[in-house]
Formats: sequence, C-alpha cells, structure tokens
Amino acid sequence: MEFKKGCGWKVCYDEERNLKRESYIRILRMKL
Repeated sequence: MEFKKGCGWKVCYDEERNLKRESYIRILRMKL
C-alpha cells in the first residue's frame, strides 16, 4: 500500500476501506 501525503497511513487506509464498504452497500441496495 502506498503512503499518501497529507495524512496518516492508517487513517488513509481506513478512509479508503469505508468508501469501498459504502459503495458496496449502495450496489447491494440497488440489486434489492
């Protein structure tokens, strides 16, 4: 995983994971 400038390593990772989870939930809702 590459280090992003301007924010902590863990913070960026958590943010990215949250975005993926949100889009995943959105896709699931569309299918229902």
